[in-house]
Amino acid sequence: MAGSVLDASVALAWMLPGEDLVEHARQIADRVARDGGLAPSIWRLEVANGLLAAARRGRIEAAAIPELLGRLAGVPVTIDAETSARAWDSTVGLAIRHRLTSHDAAYLELAIRAQRPLTTFDGDLRSAAEAEGIELV
Repeated sequence: MAGSVLDASVALAWMLPGEDLVEHARQIADRVARDGGLAPSIWRLEVANGLLAAARRGRIEAAAIPELLGRLAGVPVTIDAETSARAWDSTVGLAIRHRLTSHDAAYLELAIRAQRPLTTFDGDLRSAAEAEGIELV
């Protein structure tokens, strides 16, 4: 089984200049390179969207996005195949209970189901994970 469940916020911190917690993100990247990671099926879309938003805000050049995603593709992250099947039941239940977006709840649902720690820089998601008894990286 892969290491911790990775939120898109962590992958974006690896790639975007000037992100807070850069050193912590690098330590996580080293751990994922060694132990692997696990992500819901929305992860690739969320990471791509984060890079597109960064380009629109002038933080990165849009032309750099394919290269950044290519590098990320080499990171050993296992994509969960059940995310979509859980979206309308356990995931939406978690979203309601913790006032999360369905996207954030998907990471929490996967961490609960896979019994894996959660790696995120999102404060609301961290609080929800703590409330659910999920270990945080």
